[in-house]
Amino acid sequence: GIYLWWYNQNTTMEGNRIHNPFGGSTSTTSTFYGINCSYNYYVGNVIRNNAIYNVNGMGTNYGIYDTYNYASPVSLPIYFNTISLDNSTAKSSTSADYGIYVIMGINDPSYVKQIRNNIISVTRDGSSSGAQRYGIYFRDNFRMVSDYNLIFTNATVGTNIPVFQNGINYSSLAIVTGK
Repeated sequence: GIYLWWYNQNTTMEGNRIHNPFGGSTSTTSTFYGINCSYNYYVGNVIRNNAIYNVNGMGTNYGIYDTYNYASPVSLPIYFNTISLDNSTAKSSTSADYGIYVIMGINDPSYVKQIRNNIISVTRDGSSSGAQRYGIYFRDNFRMVSDYNLIFTNATVGTNIPVFQNGINYSSLAIVTGK
């Protein structure tokens, strides 16, 4: 995948196709990060128009992993991405899958997280109901704009959670954002 870490500015991650990360080693339990952005405190960074699909390992999978990226007025916007964590081979573990995973680590109204117009599908089966499947996971409480995302979580074996924020599972973003 793509890894952007520490103090980057005006970086656009756009038009990438990230797929088949483990090649023929599909039994690996390594963690997969499609796009991993962490600790970038400047404006101008954006994740948009990427496709993440055919993720084939057995470990925890993150389509987009966004941690501690805050800048005013907009903190690392995530727009127009397609994330498909739908491999047809069931995992042999209860490792979680996350379409988009966000930790802001700050609840200051001058920082806004924007997640818009993404297509997220998480349907890969796990080994039991303990295998959690998240569309969008917001670990903490912060100011956000999250509009027009299509989120589908439908593993037949596992727990489907379209949206998680600050300890609460939601069936849709409408409950969190009003849209």
